[in-house]
Amino acid sequence: MHPNEIWTWLTKVLLEATTDKESAVASGVSDIHLLVGVRPLARRGGVIAPIDTADWELTQEHMDALLAKVLRADQRLTLRERRSCDATLLLKDTASKESADSTAFRIHCYYQRDSPAIAIRRSPAVPVGGFSFDDLGIPAGVEELLLRQREGLVLVTGPTGAGKSTTLAAMVDFINRKRSCRILTVEDPIEFYHTNAMGYVVQQEVGRDVLDFNQAAISTLREDLDVVMIGEMRDLTTVRQVVHLAGTGHLVLATFHANGAAHAAQQIIGMFPAEEQFQCQVTLARVLCAVIAQELVPTRVGGHIVVTELLQFRGIYADLIANGADPDKLRSQMFIDEEKVDLSSFRSRSKEMPKTADQVKQADKLSRKTMPPDGHTRLLDLSRLCLAEIIAPETALEHAGPYKHDMMRHLQKLGYTVTSARITSPPRLADLETQLEKRVAELHLELTQRKRQEQELNQTLEQMKKKTEDLQGKLCLVDAIRERRSFRFCRNLFHWPC
Repeated sequence: MHPNEIWTWLTKVLLEATTDKESAVASGVSDIHLLVGVRPLARRGGVIAPIDTADWELTQEHMDALLAKVLRADQRLTLRERRSCDATLLLKDTASKESADSTAFRIHCYYQRDSPAIAIRRSPAVPVGGFSFDDLGIPAGVEELLLRQREGLVLVTGPTGAGKSTTLAAMVDFINRKRSCRILTVEDPIEFYHTNAMGYVVQQEVGRDVLDFNQAAISTLREDLDVVMIGEMRDLTTVRQVVHLAGTGHLVLATFHANGAAHAAQQIIGMFPAEEQFQCQVTLARVLCAVIAQELVPTRVGGHIVVTELLQFRGIYADLIANGADPDKLRSQMFIDEEKVDLSSFRSRSKEMPKTADQVKQADKLSRKTMPPDGHTRLLDLSRLCLAEIIAPETALEHAGPYKHDMMRHLQKLGYTVTSARITSPPRLADLETQLEKRVAELHLELTQRKRQEQELNQTLEQMKKKTEDLQGKLCLVDAIRERRSFRFCRNLFHWPC
């Protein structure tokens, strides 16, 4: 393909990947990768393979033409100096008359083998009616938290690609629609474009509107803001400013890389010098409101579903942070609070296992309604998905992280037989109900038969009573005849007068 045609080809591929009428979306295109000397690649359903419509390899001329289109001049300079650069690409399908909105893509440019490469991922648009926490799998307690909290720090943690940016955007959108306030988002790059509702949203992009996250966090103190969303806390300077900002009357939402909700506070404290860690513990105990940890796990039918962990730092949890934020103690306290949860309420009541993505989504929504709103561990959410037959128990063990043994005990408590060779699932609730219905029908039939036998016995008893009465009457008659004969015999023998 000629370098002058590569941009037209790419825009066509990207726009097709955002329309329902094309097969790309149906097969789950999530990322597109462009590298020199390799055919253009696309990731569908977790599997990466060459794009069918591109039977040619990319050249250096192709990449130069693409970089000139997707990056500004200052971004191209950053790419040459730092060897990597992030950007946002907005495309509008001029051929479509149905939508006038642009579609946003997240662009990451980097070098490999001394040649530029591009990774492209579509940024989901904010839905017309707003995000649905239920559809995204965000814990129900987050809504109440965002309505209640006016200051403090809320963190979203999880591995790359787990949907942290989407969760943050949903939280910003929820506040924007429910509260009259000023909201600032600082992102690198901007992934979701918000429109003003009850609130007023200001969006800044690192490298274009502000130099870095640290500068943005410092500037917020003079911008009359109520809510601040920081795309990522990457270094100690930004963390220090975010913690300070959360303690000055602002509600701060941010992402942070941590291995679960219970580890987030300790990892933040560990970033500070030793002489500042005690003060950081005290400050975090006061400003940290909640940590939402999430990751994507594969389902039985293909695709992925979000597994969450919610820890709200109130009461004893705030005291544990002030005393060192030991993750094992935090986790143990969460386990104690979960002992009162009725795990049987998670069992699937469907007659059969979910077989399609829609059925999985519906089963997930139904089972999530029974989750405790104040908080839960990842193990409880994995257990819920197991009992709802959305994920396999082997998947739950694989994603239990350092708490694999605790997950094994959870599964055994739920009725699974766990051995080194295999995991045997307990009987399905629907199967148990079927067996119970069958047994009830058998007992009903047996009861009907016994009633019929009882009626027959009663009839036989009545007949025997009648026969007994007849026999008793005949015996009385016989006795009377015998008495009369005896009287006649005696009269004749002794010549009694009549």
